Amino acid sequence: MELHQVKYFLATCETLNFTKAAEASNITQPALTKALKLLEDELGGPLFDRQSRPMRLTELGVELREKFRTLYDLSKEISAQAKLFSNLDAAVYTLGIISTIGDKMFLPFIESLQRSASGISLTLKMIPQNILINSLLEGSLELAIITDIEVKPKNLELIPILEEDYFLALPADHELSSRNIVSLQDLHGVNYLRRVHCELNSYIDQKLEKSNIAINECFATDQDAIAKKMLQAGLGVTILPESLCEDIEQIRPIREPIKRTLMLASLAGRELSPSAKVVKDIILKWKQ
Repeated sequence: MELHQVKYFLATCETLNFTKAAEASNITQPALTKALKLLEDELGGPLFDRQSRPMRLTELGVELREKFRTLYDLSKEISAQAKLFSNLDAAVYTLGIISTIGDKMFLPFIESLQRSASGISLTLKMIPQNILINSLLEGSLELAIITDIEVKPKNLELIPILEEDYFLALPADHELSSRNIVSLQDLHGVNYLRRVHCELNSYIDQKLEKSNIAINECFATDQDAIAKKMLQAGLGVTILPESLCEDIEQIRPIREPIKRTLMLASLAGRELSPSAKVVKDIILKWKQ
């Protein structure tokens, strides 16, 4: 059995006419009918009742039609995937990621990429969300991982990847460390380390203002590594996403749950490059 025979069979199923099926398949009618006859000989019975008017499928033809369609669709998918990977030799690809995600979260993804597409050399561009969005809109990035916290432009295609909780990170000997869970009300008058690049700042500011909670912003930085150093030095508390809490000695859940959804973003309607298609596919499989 050859794939071209399956293709001719499916074309004939659509038209129930050898002449039209041959035209749709870009071959002569004698070549099509010969290929179908060889297929029928191999299968041990006719696929079409040639005596009926109009021509119709036999029971064998009906039985095999969907199976052949599945086989043919699968063969096209395999061919397309093989062609895609053949274009990835020594490819260098840049994936944009918000700078507030912990490194450990992406190790499984990078390992999966290396196993599935070792020809791609991946560069992670970890920058603030507003810059990522501008890069997507300008076309300098094809894919980026952002969050759902701020309003995004309508011309971005957004696919949810996973949810992440926020925690209050504390110095080891902080007065709030004796509590199993904290409330935003507990932050009133507390020294707070502001992460100026955090996508959550506007949201937190609104909640604090609405509840008349006055925090003491004693330090601000756009670098999480520096914020953690200040935290370890006992200079204040801060709110961190779970993926950044791995090396923090004291963290507490927040009574008013704060979450974010990580999203895979691309410019709506843009045709992705072969490398971007592979990276996107691996990310979507990785999230499962």
